[in-house]
Amino acid sequence: MNARTTTAPARTTRLGTRLATGAVLAATLGLLAACGSQDVAGGVAAQDPAPASDSASPTNAPVAAASPTPAPDSPPVADPAVELSGTTVGDNGFGDARAATVAALTDRLGEPTATVEPQRFEQIDGSGPWYQSGGDNLSPAWDYPVFATTCWDGFCVLFGGETADDLELRGWELATYNRWHETRKDAGVPEPGVALAESGVTLGDSWERLHAAYPRTETHWAEGAAVGVGGTPWATIFDGVDGWRMSGFVDYEHPERTPDDSVVTRLSAGEGPEPGCC
Repeated sequence: MNARTTTAPARTTRLGTRLATGAVLAATLGLLAACGSQDVAGGVAAQDPAPASDSASPTNAPVAAASPTPAPDSPPVADPAVELSGTTVGDNGFGDARAATVAALTDRLGEPTATVEPQRFEQIDGSGPWYQSGGDNLSPAWDYPVFATTCWDGFCVLFGGETADDLELRGWELATYNRWHETRKDAGVPEPGVALAESGVTLGDSWERLHAAYPRTETHWAEGAAVGVGGTPWATIFDGVDGWRMSGFVDYEHPERTPDDSVVTRLSAGEGPEPGCC
């Protein structure tokens, strides 16, 4: 998501007539070479990393082919509307009130696309974690009796507390699969954009870019043979598969290997209801 700079076409000069003597020809060719060199230098800025346009005229000097995709450590294409971290969502931090958080995000992202109003979870046998369904220990559960979430496409902020009136921001999820959206599960990044703070990493980015931004990350086997991501820079929210993950399926013999063309499909931070397992 980068603006491109195209190089100015180099001027070409044709010899209109054959010159009578070798001395005059040599002098003329020398003058043409000097002019040609000046045109190329003026049309390509040495510090410009952008790939040349297909319409740019070729030059005699060899030019290294530019990659059509950003380098793994390249900055984000554009400033996202909301930046995320292990403790913050835009200008709000974990522990902020629900109403203030939703209002701030609505100012930046527009009206939410899905909302789960406050719902009370249940305990099994009156103790332990709070489950979405008190009769199912595999249903999503966490440490708070009341849960709510607000989503913009595949980006959701999660709230928890003792009552519906004291809900606070507990975590966030950004995924191509929105587990809280009733009608549209396949969602993705909302416009005008949500990305990780500083690195700019977001859904659809390559493993190379993610790993360059967070060198301790590594891929591993996740539920359903999915490609999970370990070594994350902060605590994540398990959604039944993994907290962070990539597209594709894991190689059982080499689970540390990331599939070709694998891209980021889920990021998260903080606390949220997590399904039981097995």
